[in-house]
Amino acid sequence: MSKPLVRWTIGKSKQKSSYKILDVSIKQMIGLYSDRLDYCVLYNHIEEKDILFLKEKYPNVVFTKQNWKLFPVNLSRPSDVGVGEHNQIINGSFWKICPPRLNPVGHEIFLDNDLVFLKRPKAIEDFLSSKDKNLIIRDSNVYLGKYQGLFENEKQGYNSGVIGLCPNYDFENHIKLLYNLDRK
Repeated sequence: MSKPLVRWTIGKSKQKSSYKILDVSIKQMIGLYSDRLDYCVLYNHIEEKDILFLKEKYPNVVFTKQNWKLFPVNLSRPSDVGVGEHNQIINGSFWKICPPRLNPVGHEIFLDNDLVFLKRPKAIEDFLSSKDKNLIIRDSNVYLGKYQGLFENEKQGYNSGVIGLCPNYDFENHIKLLYNLDRK
């Protein structure tokens, strides 16, 4: 049985503090879970020099450049989900989940790079002890940005900052079905 995987995604940022916050997030997760989990950072549109200090500091964390060919939806084509000539998916959280799974047979946790845990969250502990439940953590600080108007109850607190996928969950197929899109 494979270890659960925690993954972060970082992209181009004008703020150098993004890398420092990711550093703290990685440090905290390793401090809380040690070798119980595997760790991976996916990156896009950044130069190696920007994350070299992280690679050197965390030799047991895998750093991988994202490959958009591994995403099940063609993000460049307009769709009915899109706005004008732009595919709305590009402007959502989908860049965080490319590819949809790195560990399809084990638990996989997607974390925002600016999320820092001070203790093991009960929700994650419950998720890791389950074999058939996915996870999205409700956020007490509701900020949905440009998506705010899409929610009837703005206090729902949905957040893509923590997503957990259970073993053998076919997330790629779910994405295709949800958006009725394919790679054409």
